[in-house]
Amino acid sequence: MGIEEIRPRVEAWRAAGERYGEAVLIGAWRSAPRLPGARFVRAESGEIAGNVSAGCVEADLAERLAGVLSGEPPSTVTYDVSDETAHGVGLACGGRIDVFLEAHEASDPVFPALLERIDARDTVFLLTDTSSGAPAHWLVTPDGDVLATDAGWPPPGAAIEAGRELLDTGGVRLIEPTLVEVFLPARRLIVVGATPVGAALARLARAAGISVEVIEPRSAYASALTGQGDAGVEVDERWPDEALPERAPDRSTAVAVVAHDARLDVAALEAALRSPAGYVGLLGGGRTRKARFAALRDAGVDEARIEAVRAPIGLDIGAETPAEIALAILAEIVAAWRGGG
Repeated sequence: MGIEEIRPRVEAWRAAGERYGEAVLIGAWRSAPRLPGARFVRAESGEIAGNVSAGCVEADLAERLAGVLSGEPPSTVTYDVSDETAHGVGLACGGRIDVFLEAHEASDPVFPALLERIDARDTVFLLTDTSSGAPAHWLVTPDGDVLATDAGWPPPGAAIEAGRELLDTGGVRLIEPTLVEVFLPARRLIVVGATPVGAALARLARAAGISVEVIEPRSAYASALTGQGDAGVEVDERWPDEALPERAPDRSTAVAVVAHDARLDVAALEAALRSPAGYVGLLGGGRTRKARFAALRDAGVDEARIEAVRAPIGLDIGAETPAEIALAILAEIVAAWRGGG
């Protein structure tokens, strides 16, 4: 949703008592480069951070945000490609975007409350009144409880209902005049098994900016991964039935079981399927799937959860090497997160 991209600078500005203007991408069509929720900010000093395009419109946005900081009312601006704008301020990629602009005081109570909830891995809705006039924001739970606000009236019920419709994927929706942004816990990947496929998957996910944790009780595999100096990859050497419940997988967590060992596979699958994990996948062919699923049924795991396991894990791209298999797995996970598979 773009918050993490601007967070360090905004926190620094707020600590210094500096106001800032914010541009939020609220709509994107055709080949626009960013998804709704992307952010671009400008401090009163002129410092900038973030982006809502591939660099096509940020210079213009910086000027518009300067105007908002000088007292112009909140507004929505549209960037598109036409004969008049293709060589000026437009999207050379052929897309169209709508961007909402507003100013924030350093004392705004909603932003720090949002960061606190993000850090706690809570699901929250940020509601913003986009009509011109006094700023109005609400940070609410999916149940409608108000966590923080700078408005003097209750949040609109229709906006909260719209947020609930985005609970599976997160995202942005405009329910005039309210902008609804659904913040889900940060996506993370738990890899069970530091096999060559597991190690390749962990590295690839890290390169994609995804938080990765590896569970591997087999010392040879665990030491091989840690010995290769994989920065940012945490290895838990406990058994999955102990490690996974403590790590509390949620809807935004993917669990990739690639240990290729019956004892580890079943322990990991059972723990993952008894959690709310949004994606669970198993490495192996038809025989492995049949045996693992039978063991899960014997353990009393819910049949619907068992049948939701991606087995064999990964998109069918004809992958053969560990790196190619890892690519197929990560592609399937990202597609599931984005609501495309």
